[in-house]
Amino acid sequence: MTIYEQLIDGVTKGQSYYINFKTRDLKLNKKFLVKNGKYDGEYGFLPCKAREHIEELFDEYYFSNSCERSDMKSTYFIALDNEEISIEEAVCGESRFIAQAKLEGYVLGLILSNCPWSEIAYNEKDFVWQSKNNKNLIVWKEWFKEMNDA
Repeated sequence: MTIYEQLIDGVTKGQSYYINFKTRDLKLNKKFLVKNGKYDGEYGFLPCKAREHIEELFDEYYFSNSCERSDMKSTYFIALDNEEISIEEAVCGESRFIAQAKLEGYVLGLILSNCPWSEIAYNEKDFVWQSKNNKNLIVWKEWFKEMNDA
């Protein structure tokens, strides 16, 4: 099982997780799967069409159902409050805790794979990329800097 699959499987089963883009860390149930950008095995995703995939995962997160676990967890992204989502979104949406893990796990994978900033931003010189489809989706260039450059 890849690291990304372990993350999603563990979170789906209720395990806690921690992701830090700056230090390149991923913990699942207090055990490091990625530490300082180093890991064993395969991370497990293809970074092609990174911008589009981030937008898809962000939409799932943005319209997801808040829960006690997600409310207590810090995040890199903004989502709607439960009162702001429609009944259909509430019924069809997944747990925010799981949606957040999918989104942050994917972005961490892009960072670990040295995905070029040009795959995310429209202009290499931009310090942030903001989605044209949802202005609440913001990705920071500093997340993608080499650890030695930061």
